[in-house]
Amino acid sequence: MGQKLGFPVRKKVVPDIVICPSLSIGIQYEEQITLMPQNKSIDILTYNILTLNINNIQTPHKISLLHRALCNMDIDIGLLQEVSIVDLSLLYGYTSIINTSPGERGTAIVVKNHIQYSDVKMSTDFRGIAVSIGTIKIVNIYAPSGSEKRRERHEFFTNGITSLLMNTKNNMILGGDFNSVIEAKDSKGSGNYSPELKTLTDGLKLLDTWNVRHPKKTLFTYRTQNAASRLDRFYIDKGLLPDLRSDDVC
Repeated sequence: MGQKLGFPVRKKVVPDIVICPSLSIGIQYEEQITLMPQNKSIDILTYNILTLNINNIQTPHKISLLHRALCNMDIDIGLLQEVSIVDLSLLYGYTSIINTSPGERGTAIVVKNHIQYSDVKMSTDFRGIAVSIGTIKIVNIYAPSGSEKRRERHEFFTNGITSLLMNTKNNMILGGDFNSVIEAKDSKGSGNYSPELKTLTDGLKLLDTWNVRHPKKTLFTYRTQNAASRLDRFYIDKGLLPDLRSDDVC
């Protein structure tokens, strides 16, 4: 499953029962009028943003299904995890910024062709990628999964992605597959609680969009036979809450 922002985030049910969050959010673009420097106009555009673990898909058929899903949900910006191919050109109408390598399972951000982006940053382990769009920095991560990788996940949240998150003047959206939780209600059966992720989000003053908008509602994006967790999430700066139009799970 994944999550979708309008600026919410959505996630879709796939065969191994994963869901995608999505959100819809207004992003400001400041345009300076050249001949009249004292005049500044501000345009606010609303973008639908999705986070989705694509589970190592590689065949043209599966990529075309992904493209259809992006189009059907009217996704403007997609945060993809477990990306193992370096060519996503079959996602027609989208520009792909990819951080992966053959044999790796990395990350990618896809944006509709008309959307301008800048300041691309990539982690050296392929697990993170960031871009700036308008006045917002968007960061996509894929954390190490499983109890056996707890130490690796600790290092990832403590040091691995700091270069993507720090030293930004823009507001931030942090999304992706966190493969851990920081709230008890986001897991049942067995859950990988991450104090390091809690420290990170608290330090950056980031808010979980789903829990802010649905404080009493429980929903999971990943299920196994004996457990369930909401691993796919969006965190945003408090200052972006007024611009958050919706937050869904698809």
